[in-house]
Amino acid sequence: MRKFFTIAVSIGIFCFSYFLDVCAKIAPESPDILGDLGIYGYEEGEDSQGFILGLKQRIKADPYNYENYGVLALVYDYIGDYKNELEALKLTVKYLPERAEQKDVTYGNLSRAYILNGRYEQARIWLNKADKVNPENVFNRWHSMTIYVLKNNYKEAAKELKRIEKNNPSGRDCYYEAYLYALDNIKSRDSVVKLFKQAVKANPKSALSHRVLGVAIRNSSSRDSYEKNMPAVMKELKKALELDSKYLPTYITIGNTYTLLAVFGGKKEYYKTALEWFDRGYKIDPKNLKLAYSIGSTYEYMRNYDKAIKKFEYAYNNGLEDEFLIRGLAKSYNNKAYAIYRSGKDLEKGLELAEKAVKLAPDNGVILSTRAELLYKMGKYEEAYRCINQALSLAPDKEEIKQDLARIKKALGKE
Repeated sequence: MRKFFTIAVSIGIFCFSYFLDVCAKIAPESPDILGDLGIYGYEEGEDSQGFILGLKQRIKADPYNYENYGVLALVYDYIGDYKNELEALKLTVKYLPERAEQKDVTYGNLSRAYILNGRYEQARIWLNKADKVNPENVFNRWHSMTIYVLKNNYKEAAKELKRIEKNNPSGRDCYYEAYLYALDNIKSRDSVVKLFKQAVKANPKSALSHRVLGVAIRNSSSRDSYEKNMPAVMKELKKALELDSKYLPTYITIGNTYTLLAVFGGKKEYYKTALEWFDRGYKIDPKNLKLAYSIGSTYEYMRNYDKAIKKFEYAYNNGLEDEFLIRGLAKSYNNKAYAIYRSGKDLEKGLELAEKAVKLAPDNGVILSTRAELLYKMGKYEEAYRCINQALSLAPDKEEIKQDLARIKKALGKE
C-alpha cells in the first residue's frame, strides 16, 4: 500500500514535516525523513535499533522530555513500526507543555498514528483537538480525508479535498494524489469513480477535480467498454480545460487517453489525435519531462522507435526518475535493435542499441536474447552462446529463446 500520510514533528524551534509515498506524492513538499533524523545524529544505513536504544537511554535519563519521544516516533515511522510509533506519540502528547507551539502538528501526528493502526475513532478525536488549534492545517486535512475514504464516506472526503486544494501551499495536484491513494485503499474501481463524482459535486469549479474524475472513469473501463466510456471521460477532461486552459497535465491525460483508445480499439487514426493534444501541451511547456515521456510512449505503440527513443532519452537524461520510463526506453532500444537484426543492415548499430537496453534492464531475458541474436548474425558465436544461455536462465519458458539457443549451438557444432 502506498504510504499516504504525513507526520510532522515539532521539537523546540523546529517543525519538521515529511511524507512517504511510493508514487509521488501525496502531501505538500517537505524535507525527507532522513534529513530530519540527520539533525539528531541518525545517518542513512545506520542500525535503527541501535539508534532507538540510544534514544531510550536518553528518555530513561529524562522521562518528561517530550522531544525525545517525538524523535523516537520519527524513527519508528521510518522503519514502519507503527505500533511503537503510536505509543511514542502518546507519550509525546502526554508530556507536551501546555504552552507548546504548534500543538496541531503534534495532535495530527498522533491522529495519523491511530489511522496507521486502524483505529479511526481515536484518530478523529485527536484531529478534532488539532482543528481547534488550527483548522486549516493541510496535513491534518489529509488525515481527515483518509479516515472518510477508509470508512466509505465519500461525500465528507470530497469536502476535505476541497479544503485541501484551497489551503495547499505548494500547489500540488491534491486530487490526483488522492486518486492514487484511493486506488490502493478502495477495492472497487466503481467506488473510486463515486468518490470523485462527489469531489466534482463538492467543488465543481476545480479543474483538478474534473480531470481526476475523467481519469477515474477512464481507468475503471475495461478494454471492451473503453470506447463506450470515452464521451464521459472527455466531458470531464474538456471541462477541466475550460476551467484552466494552462494546466499541462490535462493535455497529457487527454493525449494518453487517445493513445489507449488507439491501442484498445485498433484504430490507428487516434494516434494522430493523441499527438495533436501533446502538441498543444508542448506549446505550454516544451521542456516538460513527463510530456516527453508520454509522447515517447505513443511513438513506441506506433512502432516509431527512433522518435520514441529520442523522447525517452530526453526525459531520462534530464532527470525524470520513473521505472516506467526506464522500462519504455529499454523496450524501444530493444525493438529498434531487433528491427536492425531482421534487416541484416548496420548490425554494429543494432548491437550498440541492444547493449544500451541490457544496461537498463539487465534481468530481462528477452532483451538479452536480442543481443545474442545480433552477435550470432555478426558471427560472434561464442559470445552469442554465453549471452543466450544467460537469457534462457532469466526466461526459461520462452520458446523463441530456446530456438535461438539451438541455432547458435548448431553454428558452434555443439548440437
